[in-house]
Amino acid sequence: MAIDLLSDIRPEQYHWTICVRISRMWEFHGKSDDEEIKHLDLVIIDKKGNIGTSMYVEIPPDSIPVLKPQLEEGKVVTIKKFVVQQAKHEYRVVQNPYMIKLNKRTIITAVEPDPAMFPKITCMLTPFSELEQHKNMRDKFLAVSNTANFHIGAGTIQTRRTITLRDVSGMTVNLSLAGAREIEFDGDEVYAIGQETPVVAIFVGTPMKGSRGQPSYLSGTSAYMDTRFQCTVTITKLSPNQGWYYLACKKCSKDTCPCTEVEDRYKLSFMAADETYELEFVEFDQKAQQLIGKPIQRLQSIYNKFDTPAEISNLISQRYTFIVKVSAKKSMISDEPSYDVIYIKEKFGRQTNIPVFRKTNSLTGTSSSQTVQRSLPSLIPMEPKKVQRKNQHQEININDPSKIQY
Repeated sequence: MAIDLLSDIRPEQYHWTICVRISRMWEFHGKSDDEEIKHLDLVIIDKKGNIGTSMYVEIPPDSIPVLKPQLEEGKVVTIKKFVVQQAKHEYRVVQNPYMIKLNKRTIITAVEPDPAMFPKITCMLTPFSELEQHKNMRDKFLAVSNTANFHIGAGTIQTRRTITLRDVSGMTVNLSLAGAREIEFDGDEVYAIGQETPVVAIFVGTPMKGSRGQPSYLSGTSAYMDTRFQCTVTITKLSPNQGWYYLACKKCSKDTCPCTEVEDRYKLSFMAADETYELEFVEFDQKAQQLIGKPIQRLQSIYNKFDTPAEISNLISQRYTFIVKVSAKKSMISDEPSYDVIYIKEKFGRQTNIPVFRKTNSLTGTSSSQTVQRSLPSLIPMEPKKVQRKNQHQEININDPSKIQY
């Protein structure tokens, strides 16, 4: 049987037969691991030892029940009857201009025994010194190899863990793991080993992120950044040195847009608490005006940006039920999560007693995710009901280095 190399296959032909190792395999669910699977993904590698011998493979949902039982990460297989097409423009896991799409007619055959001298892992290593140039770019994922002592900062929410990596030159970068990646990573064990001997690790599929004036960081899957939560809290104080409005683009409302048409909009940052914890919440534009009760122009005619209007200070001790989501921009660089208010569900009025409690050190001084779970508030995830057309929600309580190809 004639075997084609991955570097030779091209679109518009369908007679290819390849012999490859399944280097990586994962399910893609979209923004949250709780969503239905969108496609099953593979990274495959053949026996040729040059760049261009790895390729991304996508399996659509209707073909997964047929093909997945024949696939196993690390196994060598032959594959026939598949489609070759142009690679996606964004979030490329390997640098190959083409990708493969399997279907129900694809034929997969296991190769036994495991061929000798067949590469097991494929990745393009990126030095720490080159990470900054990839910040906020979506054309590819990064792979970072490092010799590091792992300093584990407990995640600011149950599904996030921040790891500080240090290479042999002493340069450091933060890696943020979220969702299933945070759960799979045994931070306590790796940290313990790292205190006695350097830990060699390779992280793949980590886009470089960062915002203006803030440190950059590597990001793993952020499965819960767009999940909505419901919480009932009392406003305890205003966030210091935040101001109460910002200069925003008239079209997109962002503060970093290069457009020339701008206007001032509300940005209200405050601390709020229930009986368990206190966290920061942020309201923008019309949501903030709904709380304050007056348009921004009226307050600007009386107060400057860093004065505190009486209409805003009067919000302290008011109790609300908010629908919120994690603020990815602020939470990734802070010790505790911040939440954007999506809408105000219910108002309860002024409270006689404001919740007061002493913060614990568990969020900053330990690597135990169980401690974090006890300290954080029990937010209620808001999940869409699939059987209803309207946007209603249900409430839920709260290996061998010689086998690596470079």
